[in-house]
Amino acid sequence: MKRTSLLAAILLSFTFSSQAQSWSHAGTWVNSSIECLKSYNGTLYVGGNFTGVGTMSWNCSFSAMWDGTTLSPYYDSNLGGLDFSCFAVHNSTLFTGGAFQIGSFGASEVAEWTGTAWDDPTGAYALNSNVYALQSFGGNLYAGGYFTTYNSTNYNHIAVNNGSGYSTVGSGFDASVFALTVYNGSLYAGGGFTNSGATAVNHIAKWNGSSWQPLGTGVNGTVKGMAVMGTDLYVIGSFTQAGSVAVNNIAKWNGTAWSDVGGGITNVLNGVRSILSYNNYIYVGGDFTKAGNVTVQNVAAWNGSSWSALGSGVPNMVNALEIFNNTLYAGPFAFANDTNWVWKFSSLGGVNETEIENSISVFPNPSNGNFILTSEITKGEITIYNVQEEKVYSSTVNRKQETVNLSASNGIYFLQLKTENGIVNKKIIINK
Repeated sequence: MKRTSLLAAILLSFTFSSQAQSWSHAGTWVNSSIECLKSYNGTLYVGGNFTGVGTMSWNCSFSAMWDGTTLSPYYDSNLGGLDFSCFAVHNSTLFTGGAFQIGSFGASEVAEWTGTAWDDPTGAYALNSNVYALQSFGGNLYAGGYFTTYNSTNYNHIAVNNGSGYSTVGSGFDASVFALTVYNGSLYAGGGFTNSGATAVNHIAKWNGSSWQPLGTGVNGTVKGMAVMGTDLYVIGSFTQAGSVAVNNIAKWNGTAWSDVGGGITNVLNGVRSILSYNNYIYVGGDFTKAGNVTVQNVAAWNGSSWSALGSGVPNMVNALEIFNNTLYAGPFAFANDTNWVWKFSSLGGVNETEIENSISVFPNPSNGNFILTSEITKGEITIYNVQEEKVYSSTVNRKQETVNLSASNGIYFLQLKTENGIVNKKIIINK
């Protein structure tokens, strides 16, 4: 290996925590934004405002299907409008919501997947404006969005459907609903609203069966998504306070109180847009470059105690996240008539290199050449290089704490720890 390439590889690992794990395209591109993803019956369904798959021409109707090998467009000449915004599974059937029309219905906004087509054959799911969130709960399908009145009924941004038609859900809200989820056996809604009828709820509320109730004093900005991990409800959006707690665009509710999530998401340009809970991790997507004190690119992972980057991240704002075949997928934003891809992460299984890196410390650093390497790794190889990429030290790790005695002049060095789970690099400084 050339010296420049070795140094570049070492330096790159300080920016990207894992070289072995990376993002790649899932099939061909689409011609605009991806807004929702859903794994259903062995297929990943992709929705958005795109109308072309692998072409700028109109060959699909806001959706495509990924089978693990090919991204196939879905086209229906009877389906018009703007986009698919969300997916949900209800009574073993996949539903989508958005801003679209099917056939003769003026504004459908919600449709079910029949196995071959998106349809609303009886018009039972029709609404008159954008649907941003769907949630199955208590045997019914709940829809939240921009809609207010339909067929002379005031729904106020949220409605419940029993399969035959919609009913109101309490007083509804005074502005759009962007997120719905179930936590501790109750339905929760989040969005741009501040009130439900005369009750102040401040962007997030719990349905008690007859009315919407606040979560403490709520949050001070729009809620865009929610996910449950363990006994906690995680909430994302554009806010800096949850209850009386200072936060950064993400907060945690334990059923009685709000708390910060590791310093939150900062360096945000166009918002924190998506959240997913999977296998004791919270995954967050949006348009940001910092999670806690970790540099990231539009996507980050929270393990309950610390943030980590996921490879080099995704180049565009992430609107949607989903797990398909134990792989994390991301759907990003793109302008109309621009190329855009579904992205997939190489691996979520086992111990990843970010976790390894976070479990390793060098103390003291800077040092006089004598320092202690502490880690949870009990088997590995240590190699230390100078800035000329010359090997100046090597040893074997066989316990959790290793004492290193490096006879070297003052300067910057690179410690490389190679384990069966990957390679981690640490910069060390000698100052005698």
